[in-house]
Amino acid sequence: MRLAPLFLRLLTTRSWLGRLTALAALSIACWMAWQDQQAPSPGDAQALRGRVTKVADGDTLEVMLANGSTLNVRLAYVDAPESAQPDGTVAGLMLAKQVLGRQVLLNLQGQDKYGRSVAEVRLGEVDIGLAQVQAGHAWHYEQYARGKQAALAYERYQAAQLMARQQGSGLWGRAGAQAPWDYRQQQRAR
Repeated sequence: MRLAPLFLRLLTTRSWLGRLTALAALSIACWMAWQDQQAPSPGDAQALRGRVTKVADGDTLEVMLANGSTLNVRLAYVDAPESAQPDGTVAGLMLAKQVLGRQVLLNLQGQDKYGRSVAEVRLGEVDIGLAQVQAGHAWHYEQYARGKQAALAYERYQAAQLMARQQGSGLWGRAGAQAPWDYRQQQRAR
């Protein structure tokens, strides 16, 4: 949302209703822009550092924290092919190549139904979930991301998936790639 036209309307509108509407729209636009910039920092209580000790698949890893405890972590906002699916093994190998044995920052988002911590994982400045989507090794998990992921990050993930699909990267290089959530549903129906 562009702020300049709203500000101009606020200054030039003669009616109080018009000014009030412009002021409300300007306030909402400023608040939304501020929300997009509010990423957890290393000093945040929800941010943890640790070393990746194991990669289970393309969206799940184990991290050893400074106190020696381990945390099973599910990458937030992405879903990689299951290990039994085509491209599932490759997705896990590519994630391992990026993070195994390295220090990462976890911005915890909550827990999934399997008890894993759901987190945005960063290796330096690199968002690992986004990197998996960009390389075509995971889908943007829209049904979980919508309303929870910051709007700017949501747009980045969407753009990355579209680009990967258009370029035929990773799983998109094969016709008929099946989303993991559809695969799991199909397996449960058997």
